Order: sequence, then C-alpha cells, then structure tokens
Amino acid sequence: SMVFQRFGLFPHKTVLENVGYGLEVQGQKPEDRNKTAMEKIEAVGLTGFEHQYPNQLSGGMRKRAALARAMVLEPKILLCDEPVAGLDPTTAAEIDDLLLTINNESSTTLVIVTHDLLSIERINGNLLMLDDGHILFQGSRDEALQSKDPKVYSFFHPGNISDD
Repeated sequence: SMVFQRFGLFPHKTVLENVGYGLEVQGQKPEDRNKTAMEKIEAVGLTGFEHQYPNQLSGGMRKRAALARAMVLEPKILLCDEPVAGLDPTTAAEIDDLLLTINNESSTTLVIVTHDLLSIERINGNLLMLDDGHILFQGSRDEALQSKDPKVYSFFHPGNISDD
C-alpha cells in the first residue's frame, strides 16, 4: 500500500468511505467494510471524524486518514512518500510514532521517502540515499552522521562544511 505526500484522498468521499475504498473494490459487504474501516480509523486516532470530508480535516488528520486507508488491506509493505511534509513538528512526531507503532504491531515493512532530519532520527531505521539513480549511502543514521562523503555530510549537517 502507499501513503501519498498529498494524501490521495477522494474529496467527494468521507473518511469512512475513503478508508473503506480498497475493501469496496475487493467486493466486501458494506457492513463488513465499515467495521474494518472503523477499526483503522480508531487506530489512527480519527474516531468521531469518520463522516467528515477531506476538506474538513487538518493536514495531520488527512495524513492519518490516508494512513488508515493504506493499512485497511493489511499490506506487508507500506510505501510512504514524505509522510510528515508540511506538518507542524508536533503532528510530524505523532505521525512518525504512528508509523513505528504500525511497524511494531503488524510487522509491516515501512519504506519511507523523506528529507526530514527529525523524522529520520525518530524512525532510526536502515537508510538508503540515492544520487542520480545510484546508491550514494546505505547504513544506519549514526553511520550517515559520520560519513565523509560530501553529499551525505551536507545532507546531515546542512550549512556546515566537512573538515575533509
């Protein structure tokens, strides 16, 4: 499943309808679909907002709805494109925590594309940095912080010049 940077929610569907969409496509009965969708809505902290439309939600709430929709099919792999982009620091931390909870509780593998240094620190997984279609760096955040490669160094130490 995928969580899009700009949410990817259908504007004409409620949160409940958006989250249940994948189950609808699979032909699940409405009562079963709504029950499963509500479980995911509750899991992301949107209880009480299931009948709201995306334009009635904050950015963080839209991210949560998009995450619930992605998780409703219980994927083995969840792709997240800039999951905290445009969010305030508190909401960004909450989304990161939610992603880690999903990873820990469901064993879903997360593949997260991000440029957010705080998010990288909080999630603290295996990093892969690409440059011009090639792997520039692969390893831990701590290893990236110690890297002497000028591009890796400048990413993790913006504004600083490497000693080498």
